[in-house]
Order: sequence, then C-alpha cells, then structure tokens
Amino acid sequence: MERMFRLVTGRGYFVVEPPTFELYLKKIETIFYLPGCMVVDKKSGESKQCQFPFVLSGQTYNRCTRILDDASQPWCSTKVDSDGNHLTGNWGHCTRPGCPLEPTTTTTTTTTTPPPSDLCSSFDCGDQAECYSNERVVVCRCPNGLVGDPYTKCYFDMCQPNPCGRLATCSSEDEKAVCKCLDGYVGNPYSERCYVNPCNPDPCGTNAQCLYNNRGQATCECLDGYGGNPKHFCQELTPCFPNPCGENADCILRNRRVPTCQCSRGFTGDPITQCKLYSLSKTIREHW
Repeated sequence: MERMFRLVTGRGYFVVEPPTFELYLKKIETIFYLPGCMVVDKKSGESKQCQFPFVLSGQTYNRCTRILDDASQPWCSTKVDSDGNHLTGNWGHCTRPGCPLEPTTTTTTTTTTPPPSDLCSSFDCGDQAECYSNERVVVCRCPNGLVGDPYTKCYFDMCQPNPCGRLATCSSEDEKAVCKCLDGYVGNPYSERCYVNPCNPDPCGTNAQCLYNNRGQATCECLDGYGGNPKHFCQELTPCFPNPCGENADCILRNRRVPTCQCSRGFTGDPITQCKLYSLSKTIREHW
C-alpha cells in the first residue's frame, strides 16, 4: 500500500500521495515554499510567514515577486482569502535567506498607459485624470497638456498660448485663463502692461487714499467723510468744516450741532461775508 503524507500549513492541510520521496519533496515545494520564508508584515509590524501561492490581479505567484514595488524589491503576501487572493495591505519584503524569488528580468515599457491594479479599479480619479498605483497607494495625475486638480477635474491649459500682458502671470483656473500682475506691479494684466505700483510707498497725507490710473499715475483723495488737502491732511467733515463763514471769521458749534459765525480776534464786521482788521485809532476819531 502506497504511503500517504499529510502536510499541515497555516491554511489547513494537504494530502500528498507521491510514489517516491523525491516527488513528495517536489509537491511540498509547489504547495508551500520553504516554511522558513518569514517577512515583517507592513500592516501589523509582526513577523509573518509568506502565503504561497497567492493571487494578485488574476495572476498566481508561487514566489516572492517584484511587481508593483517602487524599489523593485521582492515581496510576498502575508494574508489571503479563502480563494487565495491577496488581501490589500498584508505584505512584506522578502529579505531573509531561504525565501523563493522570481528571476530578475529587465522590461522595456513602450506605453504610458498606467498598469492595472486593484486599487485603481476601485478608485475614481477626477474627470480626464489618470490613475497610478503601486498596490499600496493610489496617485491621480493630469495627462500632459492638461492641468487642474486630478482628484476632481483636469482640463486644457488655457495659458498656452499666454494671453496676458507684459509683467503679468497666467494661471489656468476653472477652464479659463486668469492674469495677475507680478508682485509690486499694478495695472490691467490682460491687455495693458503692468507697471510699478505708484502708491507704494504711499504719497498721500493722513486720512487720504492713493489711487492710480491706467498710465501708472497716482492721485490722492480724502476718505469718505473727510475733506482738506489730501496730500497733507484730511479733516473730518462737520457743520463747521469746511468753514461756512466769511473771510477772517470763525465757525463755532452751538449745542454741538448748530454752526454760528463770529469775527476772529482782532477783526470786526459781518462774519457772514467779511471781517476787517480792527483799528483803534479809527474808533477814537469816530467817537471824538
């Protein structure tokens, strides 16, 4: 009667019926490669045994593989489902002696189409964007000639050719070109040239604002509610400012809201129209 062997693994046991001891060893290698192949699991940080064979994207692997690894280092699955499919996140690099490795091959890529992966098949990038994955992370990118947020939408670069004026920058936003003057420059960045900001430093006085025209010339204006000389000082507007009284007359607020006029000290006359310098000699002659 032919001898039967039972091989126990972490996923149960297998019954092997080799006619010879050599075939028995060959079946052991096919079913469960070298039980000494231990790796550090990336998910738990614990030392775990490689699960051979494991299935990834429909491909069965009986050895550590370098596929989808950024550094092309061999790795294996540390956890599979009941059908032998690799469970995402459960893997480790095969760095210890005794782990079966796939032969190193050199391949030449002739297409820019991203390789298929389980993560990309279950993840939606933005409109017109391409999905890339190394089986552990997903990266969305806009193809050449397109810009935007690859996780929402990619669109044609509206800054090619550049529609902006001189000393202006162009950015493609929401499928339209947005022109802005360089820092320290002002003007119309779309059709006119940008020029050095004439309001920096501010040439205007207190309570005044600096404005500039399309020729780069600055003008000063008092703020709303203020009046005076905007190049020097603007004063808050009140019933007595600007002065409603005559020449050489002062405006005085009575009861905080009623303006009244009176001649300035040393002057006499009609404060509504004009006050004249007070003459003591003339007053004496008129009384004599």
